[in-house]
Amino acid sequence: MLRVREGKFGKDRLVPVSPGLAERLRRYATVLDRERDPGQAFFPKQDGGHYDKRTVYGVFRWLLREAGISHGGRGPRLHDLRHTFAVHRLEDWYRQGANLAAKLPVLSAYMGHQSMAGTQRY
Repeated sequence: MLRVREGKFGKDRLVPVSPGLAERLRRYATVLDRERDPGQAFFPKQDGGHYDKRTVYGVFRWLLREAGISHGGRGPRLHDLRHTFAVHRLEDWYRQGANLAAKLPVLSAYMGHQSMAGTQRY
């Protein structure tokens, strides 16, 4: 599980991750080679602090340019990655024959939504 602290709407939540990603994150934590405390950034800036949203957005835009993906003033946006995750999760559950009404609260928790209305848009 990945613990997200002060995520969307300032909420903390646990997000399941694949075993492969969990292992990569464990190796990365070892490379950090320091005691972890809840106030430290997991992906710290050189000074150990947190990145601000503008910096993350700027890096995302730079990656798009490097990959030859046109932004065109409309996207892709970082939020589109969340949307894609949500839609793929719903599609997978649908293909598995899962009860989507029962799964929607799970997806809502993944996404950190305050209400089901935010999740139902997907």
